[in-house]
Amino acid sequence: MAIASFTYDMNIISALADEPNDVGGLTAGELKAKFDEGGLALKTYVNDTLLPGVTTDINAALLQAAIGQVPGMTVIVPLGETVPIPQRTAGAIYWSVTEHVTPGAGQ
Repeated sequence: MAIASFTYDMNIISALADEPNDVGGLTAGELKAKFDEGGLALKTYVNDTLLPGVTTDINAALLQAAIGQVPGMTVIVPLGETVPIPQRTAGAIYWSVTEHVTPGAGQ
């Protein structure tokens, strides 16, 4: 999967007028929002595009590695993934991760 590039125009502040909140310009709240706009755009990209894309790519790579393991190896299958029986390597032991465990939980 190709992860989409971050293409948001980050020249937000430099695009403003020299006196952006002068008479008839931006309100104080609108000017503050302009300063936050780039960070919010980057946050949205990271959370909605980059991290899901990377997670998908890693899970796909791990699944491909699991399918290609040699007999006798123990294979840990990524959370939420399965290896179809016809694609499993004969003699390999498959452990499916069924839940996410937070380190330190229950201590």
